[in-house]
Amino acid sequence: MGFMDKLKSAKNFVTGGGAEVQVAVEGASLTQPFTVNITARSTEGEMPINKVYIQVRASERCTVPKVETQTGKRDVHADVNTCKLDIDVSGAGTLTTEHANFSTQVTLPAGSLASYNGRNAQHTYKVCAYLDKSGNDPDSGWVTFDVH
Repeated sequence: MGFMDKLKSAKNFVTGGGAEVQVAVEGASLTQPFTVNITARSTEGEMPINKVYIQVRASERCTVPKVETQTGKRDVHADVNTCKLDIDVSGAGTLTTEHANFSTQVTLPAGSLASYNGRNAQHTYKVCAYLDKSGNDPDSGWVTFDVH
């Protein structure tokens, strides 16, 4: 391994690079389990991973417009997290440059709210898929999805 390869490997260790991760949700529902699909591949040959996991988050944001403050009028926001799930999808393995597919079933907790986008409030669900490995974990980034 040359100096530049070692430098690139060190950068990927710190930044979570070295892999592409994508996540997609199928048929999200409040009352039934739904599927989350993950596609991942290494961008640099074989990569040992400890596990594949997802996080599902939901939050409600309310806005009160044009509130009078000491510095003038401004919108005031309040955020509340309404759901937080961490789900292991797959155990240890080796990721290659070929696409690997993973999927899992997600059941939202009882009392979860549907997605909505009102004039002064919205309730949003997001999912992020991760590859657990030494260094920072490569991830898909947060992907918003609707739940009905």
